[in-house]
Amino acid sequence: MASDLRSVTDCAIPQPLLTPVTEFDPETAARIERSGMATFYGQFEHAPGLIDKWFAFYQPVVTDSSSLSLRTKELCRLRIAARNGCMFCLGGRFRDVEGVAVVDDDDVDAVLGGRLDDPRFTPFESAALRFTETYRLDHTAVDKALVDETLQHLSTAQFIELGICIAQFTGMGQLFAALGLPSMLPLTDRSGHPREGGAFGDAIATDRTHERTALKSSAIRTNIRASSASSVAFQSDSASEAVSIEAARSCR
Repeated sequence: MASDLRSVTDCAIPQPLLTPVTEFDPETAARIERSGMATFYGQFEHAPGLIDKWFAFYQPVVTDSSSLSLRTKELCRLRIAARNGCMFCLGGRFRDVEGVAVVDDDDVDAVLGGRLDDPRFTPFESAALRFTETYRLDHTAVDKALVDETLQHLSTAQFIELGICIAQFTGMGQLFAALGLPSMLPLTDRSGHPREGGAFGDAIATDRTHERTALKSSAIRTNIRASSASSVAFQSDSASEAVSIEAARSCR
């Protein structure tokens, strides 16, 4: 595998790049209260409202599975997240309309382990992953041969949709990583007791000891509740989903 794959265990515990914004307008404050995304908005609200304008574009493109399935998009998103070393990206899961994660732990292990042609993936999914890998590593390496190979499985409409999605995953994931956005933490502490301060409290921003322990135990378990237009599709369940750090490490 290429040498730039970022094992999340090799990344420093993320720290916000900018001095966090702590004063929000009532609407944003309510959104943060519902979602627990205080660290996220603490960075992006330096330009008030701008990230929500981006979400207004991003969410419909990602959640529309009428042509390209949400599962395919999620597999490709996770591969890019590992390449970007984006803790925030690795800590979430896309879910269907019933709230069920569209990938399972074995899917994640295969993607992070670089097993893009794993038998668990359909030929369609593997073709999308191979294209994603080439695009993320060096977009100038996308040539007619690769496109023709990809189009043996994807329609041209699906190909363009995939391209738009992975361009978003790549660029915004790199920005999230640069801004030091951490993986969101479980609602309970390591003893299984509810955290103080409500559903999310300030755990995302302050509990670095827990986050470091989670990394060393080779699993990131997150719990992000559906709350607003900015977090409908990007969620995960600490009881059932883990990102395998060992799988990511094996690609280095």
